[in-house]
Amino acid sequence: MSTILITFRVYCEHDTDWCTHVNSVLLSYRALKTTVTKLSPYEVLFAKPMKLAIDTSVLNHIETSPDVDTFLNQLIPKIEVAGEIARAEHVNANEESKLYYDKDAAYLLYDVGSKVLLYDETNKPDTCRKMKRRWGEPYFVEMQCPQL
Repeated sequence: MSTILITFRVYCEHDTDWCTHVNSVLLSYRALKTTVTKLSPYEVLFAKPMKLAIDTSVLNHIETSPDVDTFLNQLIPKIEVAGEIARAEHVNANEESKLYYDKDAAYLLYDVGSKVLLYDETNKPDTCRKMKRRWGEPYFVEMQCPQL
């Protein structure tokens, strides 16, 4: 969503100008390839690149199908392949981001006898969550469990 907001900030000189740019901003967002799937939202949905006004005015011949059944028979496998590509790219992006964020991660080891605080994120229905003390009383570590 931040891409859309940044685009509006670039195009709009005043706060009230956004409604005049909605169509062009959303068109550019739908055609923009994402870093996660390496496909645009339009490509994921329709399994083909988005044709813009410049494409249709420059191209002399446009592919046409003789009937709807032929068109659908050609389109369904393309949609399945686009979905598989999007899923694979999403998995790859998740693995890359996990490696990046986990590179400095380490398990905390507590010595037996040390004091620790317990974080409690539960909230009862009749209590105000902003006023609740999230960190409980100090507890003593009695034993260490083996790492998995």
